[in-house]
Amino acid sequence: MKRIREWRSDEWETGDKARSQRELQRMARKIITNAEKVENEPTPGHSEVNLGRVLICTSSLLPNTEYIIHMNGFTVEDIIEIIS
Repeated sequence: MKRIREWRSDEWETGDKARSQRELQRMARKIITNAEKVENEPTPGHSEVNLGRVLICTSSLLPNTEYIIHMNGFTVEDIIEIIS
């Protein structure tokens, strides 16, 4: 059975959207830094011009965990954690 957790900027909402985006970016940086494998794919249905990307991060430290980070340029749209 898979468990899924998702973080979006609206969940971090404290009345300061810039602060919530910084928190998501901080989480994404930590995940990417600790990942051994990062797949960087264009977001389906988006052109290369708008910089929509999907980062899929895995690590041997947590072999049953995968992180999917949806980005639009430098903005983190959401982070999804999948534990199998």
